[in-house]
Amino acid sequence: MKRGLFILVPGPISTVVRNVQTYALVIFAMLTALTVNAQVWSPPGATWTYSYSNQFSITGYVEIKYVGDSVVGGQLTKVLEKTRYSLEQFSGVQDTIDLGKEFTYLDSNVVYYYRLGQFFVLYDFNSQANDVWTIAGENGIGVCDSIGAVQVDSTATIIINTDTLKSLTVSAKDTTDWQFGTTIMERIGCTDAYMFPEPTLCIIDYNEGGPFRCYWDDSFPIYSSGIAASCDFITSIEQINPDVPFKIYPNPTSGSIALTNLSRQATEINIYNNLGEWIYGKQLNGLGEATLNLSALTSGVYVCHISVGATTLQRRIIKL
Repeated sequence: MKRGLFILVPGPISTVVRNVQTYALVIFAMLTALTVNAQVWSPPGATWTYSYSNQFSITGYVEIKYVGDSVVGGQLTKVLEKTRYSLEQFSGVQDTIDLGKEFTYLDSNVVYYYRLGQFFVLYDFNSQANDVWTIAGENGIGVCDSIGAVQVDSTATIIINTDTLKSLTVSAKDTTDWQFGTTIMERIGCTDAYMFPEPTLCIIDYNEGGPFRCYWDDSFPIYSSGIAASCDFITSIEQINPDVPFKIYPNPTSGSIALTNLSRQATEINIYNNLGEWIYGKQLNGLGEATLNLSALTSGVYVCHISVGATTLQRRIIKL
């Protein structure tokens, strides 16, 4: 005798067949909906890159990539390895720095990350306009609080590589010391800033990363923000004048400085203080040199940005 599983449904055979067909269609629809709505976080091959620069003429990028799974606090997590590749523009020395690992996981459309001994929400893709979630920074960073908050301003959908993804427009809640950029997308995360919260004005030049460049994984082609020549672009190998790099003197200075050997192309000069606040700007139209009067500035360290097209170089200026 053959044995198996039988479902008894009262009624004529035709009714039973229709019922079974209906049940099958309902189950299929439910599975399809689950497949369509299921979100992805850090699948095999997941890699992100972000621009990096600081006030000491170091430029480059940060790469974050999925390297495996690990159990943290009883939770199975996706391990993300962070590496910075940089160039010191004064000396030309390149460096590779291990920035450590992050432990993340996805549950019901919410991405979590491990900070301060517990899991916090990194991205909440269930959120709607005016929703708020708590984010964590780090302890002992300057005068920064360790906790911040993000508020959702609006939501939308966007199609990337034929995938329909939810997009969140967010802002810092109240006077939080830690924040993202303004746009967060499913699968990718922040698309105009670093993946993880960064401190604002509570500390200077502490940022681990910078603006988003690229994301890809084994089943998702490269998506680029277009802010860099390539995903792994460190900096322009050429100086503004490749044969004789431009000069700033005297430095330190108590008054004016001279900039010589600049590009004969249109050049933009901007001066920032140690808070990253813009102080002074000047446009040059192929002059090749400039004089800046800094006598009105208070004593301290400033950063001069010299920009020609997509290339920007930085130099420290000490005002006596």
